[in-house]
Amino acid sequence: TIMVGQSQEATNSDRTSIFGYNQTVTNSKNSILSGHSNTESSSDSNATFGHLNSVTSSSNVISMGKSNTTSDSSNCQVTGDANSSSNVDNSITVGKSNSVTDVSNTAIFGLSNQVKTTTLNSLISGKSHIETTGTNNALFGEEHETTTTTNTLSSGKNHTITSGSQTLVSGKD
Repeated sequence: TIMVGQSQEATNSDRTSIFGYNQTVTNSKNSILSGHSNTESSSDSNATFGHLNSVTSSSNVISMGKSNTTSDSSNCQVTGDANSSSNVDNSITVGKSNSVTDVSNTAIFGLSNQVKTTTLNSLISGKSHIETTGTNNALFGEEHETTTTTNTLSSGKNHTITSGSQTLVSGKD
């Protein structure tokens, strides 16, 4: 373990590099932390940069920005401010205040999106979308809500789609 800076703490950790101030690493290996007040626990092979980011029980994660939390995830990137990722695999989250839970192979960009419950292979971009149990969907714009949909494209504003397949919706309301 390499530690550079002030107030660093590494407990039961191997092959980690810690730079900056007030970083905490517990039961982790092969990771790098840089910045201020980031934490990593029970994880492997992560890179965490910025301020107040937390990575728990995860592997091969890049977390950058401020106040992002990642848990039980692998092969992900979480970038921005106040994003939350739990049980996420092979996905990317960029923006602010996005909540991502039980998701695989999905890209989320924007503000205040919720993507959850076994969503697979989807692209969510914009503001305030809710994607639940979706597969191969793309949401663009704002305030779309999709539940149990497959191969759906929604653009514009304020659409609700439930149990749809091969659906295209565009416009407002």
